[in-house]
Amino acid sequence: MNFLDRTLWQAATLFLSAGAARADLNNAAAIKGYETVLSLYGEAGQTSLSPEQADRHSRTLEELGLPYTTVGNVEAAGRAFTALLANLEQRSRQETDASVKRDLAISHIKLANIKMVQGDLPTSFDNYETARSMLQELTTSVYGQGSEGGSDQGAEPDARARPYGPAGAQGQNYRQIFARPSG
Repeated sequence: MNFLDRTLWQAATLFLSAGAARADLNNAAAIKGYETVLSLYGEAGQTSLSPEQADRHSRTLEELGLPYTTVGNVEAAGRAFTALLANLEQRSRQETDASVKRDLAISHIKLANIKMVQGDLPTSFDNYETARSMLQELTTSVYGQGSEGGSDQGAEPDARARPYGPAGAQGQNYRQIFARPSG
């Protein structure tokens, strides 16, 4: 077993240990474990990661943000989710797997939640809108429904194309809350 294999094996093992600590509500141990996993991935380097290892790296960034949020360290959670977003943007340029694009959209939502807590509503809104657009595009590409300019233009898309339910009044409420003053 060479250095790279040993490092990645250790990262995988520590990822599981950090997850167990989080399940036990030991947020300090979970944070320490996830940070150690990220440092091991840093030693391994991004270019040498298999798709499974790259996914675990992304998942580690996401999992690190959650206990930071739980303990109220919003700044650290924001750093973790910002790193997750950057990581998934890079992966989405290199991989065609729809799950990477879905995870990228979800990372925008996680970062938007942090920005909202920090009071940065314009950035929060931009991230929510980006996530919404990405999820709509992904849904259209997967289900082939609601495409612009098709024969069903203006028609309500099939319910399968709306996995999170209709936007309706709730979406309108968010638009009003986050509306930017014109002028």
